[in-house]
Amino acid sequence: MKDRRIHKGHIFGVSVFLAIPLAIFISKALAPLFVLTAVLALLVDYLERRKPPKLSPTFAILFALLALWGLLSAIWSISPGESIGLTPSLAATYVGGLVLVSLAAGMGVKERHFFQSALLAGMGFGMALLAIEIFTPLALTRILVPLAKGFDVGDYGKWLSEYPLAIIYPNFYKTGAAVGALLAWPALIIVMRRAVTWRRGARILAAIALAAALFVLVNGGSGSAVLGLMVGGAVFFMAYGARDYGGKILKVLVIVIVGSMPFVPNLVPTADEIEGMSLSLPPSVYPRIFIWQNASKYIFEDPIMGKGLDTSRDISSSEEKVLFSTQAEFPRLSESIPLHPHNAVLQVWLELGFVGALIMLAILLALIKRIEAIADRRAVRAICF
Repeated sequence: MKDRRIHKGHIFGVSVFLAIPLAIFISKALAPLFVLTAVLALLVDYLERRKPPKLSPTFAILFALLALWGLLSAIWSISPGESIGLTPSLAATYVGGLVLVSLAAGMGVKERHFFQSALLAGMGFGMALLAIEIFTPLALTRILVPLAKGFDVGDYGKWLSEYPLAIIYPNFYKTGAAVGALLAWPALIIVMRRAVTWRRGARILAAIALAAALFVLVNGGSGSAVLGLMVGGAVFFMAYGARDYGGKILKVLVIVIVGSMPFVPNLVPTADEIEGMSLSLPPSVYPRIFIWQNASKYIFEDPIMGKGLDTSRDISSSEEKVLFSTQAEFPRLSESIPLHPHNAVLQVWLELGFVGALIMLAILLALIKRIEAIADRRAVRAICF
């Protein structure tokens, strides 16, 4: 008789299957999905084993230090209320992540098999939805958004048609492309492991499916997703070719990147100077260069302690926009830091200073060390990196 009980693999599987569709159409639902997955998986696991999950001591300590430093930063923060207000949700996110990792690591064979199948199915379904949205374009959005918000379908379609396709349309599905680019790597691990037992036709079909997913992502107009795949691919080939030295090389790269990031923006020309070079770069490049250079300037005002957790949004306001490039047909305006620095490493440096960056670096190095310890094959280790 089949065991029909709900297990952790079901919870994780349904979650990963929904990840790309939700990211495309309701991207803000990813946070509640994260919480719901952690709570349900914890409940199912506790009912089965009657004991709480064992969290990684190393990462628990490091995340606790980061949350504690964020809370302490309220003492010197330019916005103490923001710093105090974000700390509980930040700490809860860390705990939720540690719980998910612990529960996932403890999955049995059946649980793992269901999860892996769901991930592959979700990847296929998600890529199909992305392809429809990219190449039609937005055929599903033109129907779903008016139904959800009570708009007239025809009027909404006309409104969309007024905007440049290449600039505006990717904003509707770029989060889905980013999630798809992240899930492509674990999907590749699953295909590699299962290909051993698959027939030749199934292996060829899997290769075609992965190539199609890559094609969809590259044509999706999401620069972040494409750049992420390119950087990830470069790291994969480096780590695979370097064999046992891949982790050591990656650790050096991470140390150099985190340590040098506050200096990097000032090594490149200003947005105005770059736009004058007529390089035909994406429009989003110019405001980002302007923002990164401002972030670097603010970092060196408080390089050790930072300006306080979650204070990026209060450094400037929408009423303080300045002209940062005169080369475009329309003048480019932006506040110095619009909500956040648009770069995670710069944001940690800006808000939590050298101390926060050091803790973040310790987390990254511990993660690399963990991958080195558990990845059982060179290709799998390179994919994880």
